Amino acid sequence: MKNKTILFDLQLSSFNSKGDIIYKSDSNYIFMRGLVNAIKDDYNVVLLSPIKDKTLTKDVILVDYGRDYYDARFYYDWKNVERCILEYSPDLIWTNNPIWVQFYISSLRILKKDIPIITYNHYIDLPGAEKYDAKHSVSFLQIDGMTRANLTLVNSEYGKKLVVQGMEKLLGKCNIINQIYSFPPPCLDYIQTDIHENYIVYNHRLSPTPYYKTAIDRFEQIIKRYPIEVIFTNPSHKDTLDFSFNHRYVEINEFRDYLDLLSKSLLSISCIFDKGAQWSMSLVDSIACRLPVLIPNVPGYVEIVPSDYPYFYETNGECISKFEDICKNHSSHIEKMNVYAKYVIDSYGLSKTRDRFNNIVGLVI
Repeated sequence: MKNKTILFDLQLSSFNSKGDIIYKSDSNYIFMRGLVNAIKDDYNVVLLSPIKDKTLTKDVILVDYGRDYYDARFYYDWKNVERCILEYSPDLIWTNNPIWVQFYISSLRILKKDIPIITYNHYIDLPGAEKYDAKHSVSFLQIDGMTRANLTLVNSEYGKKLVVQGMEKLLGKCNIINQIYSFPPPCLDYIQTDIHENYIVYNHRLSPTPYYKTAIDRFEQIIKRYPIEVIFTNPSHKDTLDFSFNHRYVEINEFRDYLDLLSKSLLSISCIFDKGAQWSMSLVDSIACRLPVLIPNVPGYVEIVPSDYPYFYETNGECISKFEDICKNHSSHIEKMNVYAKYVIDSYGLSKTRDRFNNIVGLVI
């Protein structure tokens, strides 16, 4: 399908206090790198982006997304987006921001174009959502965009259920469920080594948002039980936090540098946010690097690995017990991770991502 052109937008939301984009640690950037690498031999890829990074694709159109987290969600550069649509005549528009769907629809009406739109809600912000209760979580603008798109993709079956319930709560029962599909994040790359040092990488966003702060507090309670160094690589908000995070910061310029650092750590504690915060890229990265990863036993995360995965936990106490055992008997746990690393690489690698993408795109073009 190399004659088909797909227009993507790179939604970046990691900014420092000066309004500078910190893009190489941004989850959207990492996700887009994996996706583009998986499909670049099959499609012509055009990217709307606030940065001119041609390692992603040769056709990068600079657009203005504003200068903070909220601008990046709501600001729409009408002039440059519409110029790009006219110049490249894409066969499909893929947006990682459901809120932008209504903007694209308006542009297409102005330009008298009929182009299908897929939105991928790669991070379903559902703090406090339990038992599929999305009552106070899915914003109306997100839901509006997901109902207007030709297809909506989310990162897990659990996330799909949350989105469907949110839609039904606001819109009532309607013929929308068949428009929503699960599309797990790609495993872009990995490094496996037998050299491990006494540190752990905190590979999540640093943010003063309450449910991130709760997760950070939880993390601190766990790691203080064992003499291990903590390293963090994501600079987002680190200079604007209203609490201390007194650990070593390592600046990362390339994704392979991050993987090299991650792969040499003892273990990982991933996805420790509130039960509704559906995110799994750090989990997939860590397991592919053959690290034991402690994971809360909640819907969404249990979909990522086989049911016999040995490092789920129900309580902080159980997590602490497993954490200490991994640190003390590390080599046996690394050996145990071989089978799960292979599972993740086989299930979420570039080949599988390419197949999933082609199947999804085939539904609309």
